[in-house]
Amino acid sequence: MRFEYIKEKRWIRLLFFAFCAVVFLLAAFVIAHCDSFTTGIWFPTSTNSDEVIYNRQLVGVLKVGSPQGYFGYNESHATIGTFSTWGPLVIWLYAIPGFLFGAGYNTMFWCNLFFAVLAWVVLAGRMNRKQQLAFAAVLLCLWIPLRQIFTATSEPLHFFLLACVVSGSLAAAKGSKKGEVAAVLACALDTMIRPYGVILFLFPIVCGWKNPKRGRRVAGMAALAVAATVLSLWSMNQLSAPYGEESLDFAIFEKRHTWIFWGPSATSLKSCTALVKSCIMTISAPQNGVEQSSILQM
Repeated sequence: MRFEYIKEKRWIRLLFFAFCAVVFLLAAFVIAHCDSFTTGIWFPTSTNSDEVIYNRQLVGVLKVGSPQGYFGYNESHATIGTFSTWGPLVIWLYAIPGFLFGAGYNTMFWCNLFFAVLAWVVLAGRMNRKQQLAFAAVLLCLWIPLRQIFTATSEPLHFFLLACVVSGSLAAAKGSKKGEVAAVLACALDTMIRPYGVILFLFPIVCGWKNPKRGRRVAGMAALAVAATVLSLWSMNQLSAPYGEESLDFAIFEKRHTWIFWGPSATSLKSCTALVKSCIMTISAPQNGVEQSSILQM
C-alpha cells in the first residue's frame, strides 16, 4: 500500500497511525522489559502506591459504580464512595476505555496504552513520515514520558489531553473552529482533573489570537478556565477522601465583615495598629535616651 493512497483515505490514515503507535510502543516495551529472548518478557513492578490507588478506584467504579474504600496509602481504608486526591473526573475518564478492557489488576495499564495510541494518532495527523520518525526517536531518547505509559498512573491521560491541546491549537491558528473547540475542551478537562492545568488555556488563546471576534473568544476561554479551576478545587475538597493529604483550606472564603473583597478584617486592622505603635515606641526609645544623655553632659 503506497503512502500516497494512505494520505487520501482519512480512516485508513488513522488506522495506519494507530498501527505505527502500537508497533513503537511494543518495541519500546520489549527493549525496556525483556531480560533476554530466552527468559521472556516480564511486566514491571512499581513501588509507587499511586498505581494501586488508581487501579482500585477504577475497578470499584467499573464493578459497583464508585470506589469501595480499599485504596488508601499503605493499604489504609478510605471512606466508601470517595475518591483520591485529584477527585472523580480522572477515574470517570478512565472508565470509558475501562469498560472495553474489563475490571482487573491491569485495567489502568491497558487504558494507558489506549490513551498513548490515541495521543500518537492525534499528533501524527499533523506530521509527515520524517517528522513521525523524528518524534519517535526523541520520545525514545527522553524515555521518562515513555516510561510513564507502561504504568498504572494517570500521566498518559494527560499526555493525550496535551496532544489534543497542541493539535487543536495548531488547527485553530489556521482558522479551524473544530480544532479550537477540541483544544478548549481538552484544556477544560485537564484543568478539572488538576487545577494547574489551567495554564494550557494559553495555547488556544495565543494560536487563535488573529481569528475574528478575538475579545469574545478570549473572554469565553477565561471564564471557562476560571469555572474549571473552581470545579477542580471543589471536587478535590468535597469528593476526595480525607487521608494522606489534608483537605484544602478555604478559610479565607469564610471570613465575614471584611472590607472590600477579602480586605483586612477589624481584628487584623487592630493587630496592624498595635504593631505600628510598638514599632514607633521602639524607634523613639533610643532617641530619647540620646537626648537625655546629651542634656546631662551640658
